[in-house]
Amino acid sequence: MGFLGFVLIVSIMLSVSSSTMPQKRNPIVNEIIIAAARHNANLLASMHQALIQEHERATGSWQIEWLSLPQMLHLTASVLKKALFLSQNLVVDAAQMRVNVGASHGLMLAEALDLALAPLIRQAEAKRIIKEATQTALEHKRHLVDVVRGQTHATIDW
Repeated sequence: MGFLGFVLIVSIMLSVSSSTMPQKRNPIVNEIIIAAARHNANLLASMHQALIQEHERATGSWQIEWLSLPQMLHLTASVLKKALFLSQNLVVDAAQMRVNVGASHGLMLAEALDLALAPLIRQAEAKRIIKEATQTALEHKRHLVDVVRGQTHATIDW
């Protein structure tokens, strides 16, 4: 389980043993996906260099494309396959997820509330309301939506 305790990777093939804690399994597929994405970003820099065109004679630009693009496509295809496999082998503990969301007192909704209020009132006023409501929600252990609802008369589909 992750540190939030609501996602479990069920396949043993998706994780490796910890070097120091035998009871712990470290997910590996997601790390491969991240590494491939970072490597593709580096290859993209090479593709940008391939855009530079010389006068009258190409001296390396199209060869850079030949070196970089196949690697990018291979990495992307491989990562998509791994992401599909990963998504098919995850188990979500919805009850624990609800507990985690509840424990946050709705603070994860702060940006969404700000964006919902901004068209109805001045944006600066919306930000001020959300900032104050966040502090109130934390101090009084109330849900952020309830606090915001009490501080504004905006017609939002809460």
